[in-house]
Amino acid sequence: VFDSSRGYTIDLADSGSLRVLPSLGDSVGDIIQVLGARIARTNPLNLEVELGMGVDLGVVSVDKFGFRLPVDPLGPPTITALGVGINIPEVLEGKGYLEIKEDGFAGQLDLTLPSVGMRIAGALAVRTATEGDRSATAVLVTLAAELPTGIPLGGTGLAIFGFLGLFAMHHARLENLSARNPALDWLVNVVHGDPTDLRGWGPKLDAWAFGLGLVAGTIEGGTVLNLKGMLVLELPGPRVLLFVKANILSERPDTKGTDTGALFAVVDVNPQRVLIGIQFEYEIEAVLDLKVPIEAGFFYDPPLFPPEHFYVDAGTIAQPITAKVLQLFDATAYFMVHGDGIPD
Repeated sequence: VFDSSRGYTIDLADSGSLRVLPSLGDSVGDIIQVLGARIARTNPLNLEVELGMGVDLGVVSVDKFGFRLPVDPLGPPTITALGVGINIPEVLEGKGYLEIKEDGFAGQLDLTLPSVGMRIAGALAVRTATEGDRSATAVLVTLAAELPTGIPLGGTGLAIFGFLGLFAMHHARLENLSARNPALDWLVNVVHGDPTDLRGWGPKLDAWAFGLGLVAGTIEGGTVLNLKGMLVLELPGPRVLLFVKANILSERPDTKGTDTGALFAVVDVNPQRVLIGIQFEYEIEAVLDLKVPIEAGFFYDPPLFPPEHFYVDAGTIAQPITAKVLQLFDATAYFMVHGDGIPD
C-alpha cells in the first residue's frame, strides 16, 4: 500500500510489518529505498518488492534486495534477488547478484584485481525446462577473462585483450522470430552486443549452445578500433552464428558489459539459408549522425525457396540509411537488390 504521507507499508501478516518511509532526514527512508514493486498476474498471486540500501556499509555494498510474498494463497516471504558489491581500494573490486526464480536461479560474479589489471567474470543459471509432460534441468554457464596487457597478433597491429566462453544445456536465445533478421535483432535490442547476457537466454528442452569469443583491438589499447566477438554453435540444426560488436575511436569494452557500440554484425548459417546483418552507427557531435542498416539473405531450400530468392539491402524503403549533417541537412538513402522482386 502506498500513502503519500507515510510511504510504503508492506503487511507481513503475523510476522509484523515493514514500513519504508520517504526520505525525511535520518528516517528509515534514508536506509531502505523501494526500487520497485509488482504483483504477479497468474496464480498463485504474489507480491514482489525490490529494496535498496541507502547507507554506506564500508567495503561491502548491497545494491538490491528482493523478496516475494505469496498473497493468494497466503504463504511465507522468500528471497528473490540479492545484489552485492565489494571495493577494497587497490586490492579487489567486484559485484555479484543472485536471482531466485520459481523454476530455478541465476547468478553472476565479476571480480577485478586492480594491482595486476586482471578481470574474471562468470555467470550461472540453473532452471527447469518443461514441455508437455517432459522436464529437465537447464544449465547456462558463461566465463570471461580480461588480460592486463594485449597479446599481439603478429604484425597486424591488433591484439587480444580478453576471452569469452559459453555453454548452454536446454537453453535457447530469446529472439524475435518475426524480425527479418532475428539474430541481429537479438544482438542489438535484447543483449546490447553481449551474447553472454543471461537476460537473452531462456530454458528450452533439447536446445544446446557452445560459444567461444574474444575481445580484440588495435595494439595501443583498442582506442582506434576494438571489437567483441563470439562464435556460437547451436544444436539441433546445426546453426552457426558469429556475433560481433565493434567500436571506432572509443575505449575498448570490458569482457562483460553492455556498452553501446558503433557497429553490430551477425552471420547466421543453418542448412537452409545464410543471413548477414550489419548495423552501423557513427556520430560526431554537431557534425554528423549516421545510421546504416545492411542485411543480406541467401536461401538454398528448393521446395520452400527457389534459387532466385535472395536479397542484399543497404537500407530499405521502410528503413533507409539516415544521416544528419551539421544539424542542418537530413538525408536518406537505400540500395536494394532482390532476386525475385522488391515488394512495395
